[in-house]
Amino acid sequence: MSNLSETSTSQEVDLYRESECRFRDIHDWESLTESGLEIADVHRSSRHFVGCRNAGVFAFRAVPDAYLLPAALDDWQQVGLAYEALSEFIEPPNKTNLSAHGEVPAPLWSHGHEFRKLRWATLGWQYDWGSRSYTAVSAMPDSVSRLSAAVLRAAGIAEVPMTAAIVNFYHGHRISDRLGGHVDDVDGDSSPLVSVSLGLPCIFLHESIQGTSACTFTFRILKLILVLRRVSRTASSICGDSGSLKPTGT
Repeated sequence: MSNLSETSTSQEVDLYRESECRFRDIHDWESLTESGLEIADVHRSSRHFVGCRNAGVFAFRAVPDAYLLPAALDDWQQVGLAYEALSEFIEPPNKTNLSAHGEVPAPLWSHGHEFRKLRWATLGWQYDWGSRSYTAVSAMPDSVSRLSAAVLRAAGIAEVPMTAAIVNFYHGHRISDRLGGHVDDVDGDSSPLVSVSLGLPCIFLHESIQGTSACTFTFRILKLILVLRRVSRTASSICGDSGSLKPTGT
């Protein structure tokens, strides 16, 4: 853990906030090869694919340890994973943002009033937002374990057992739904983080700040898998749906 001076901390905050407000240069990653950014097709092999055999794995030359898998999941995989997320991942012993407010009706998705309040669910090691630590353990769903393993293989990254996951729910009709700027530093290591986007498109900002300079990439997520590790794993991130962030040109 670094001991940052007050001046350097202030500089880092200013750099991040400056980038957070700059959503004018959004790249549509549905047409990755036409984006104009310097990217590299790091792995394309029929032996290691997630769902769609023609999907590639891309990396930024200027942003180390970040990998993009656009359109990696076929339609059936997306529907199946979305169904599990809305029917199984939100049920006990997994915890949701509703768990701390008393008894939650089951099945949750058949109770519209409570279901509309759903913001997140935790899988595997259960994350406590208050203490920012992991507590009780539940079984990681097989589908999530298989998917993460397939993604890491496709990206050419050594497989690491996934022991915890957070499922965030963004309601398209609710402008306030967004994931604020944060650093994933609770785990204390830089092992791979696999992020899967389903449903409506959203905007993702990722920034690695070193001293007084920042390396930022911002893009529109639609049916995309993102892998962050090492340097990118411990950088700052913010995510929100396209409607709430109101970027120019989308």
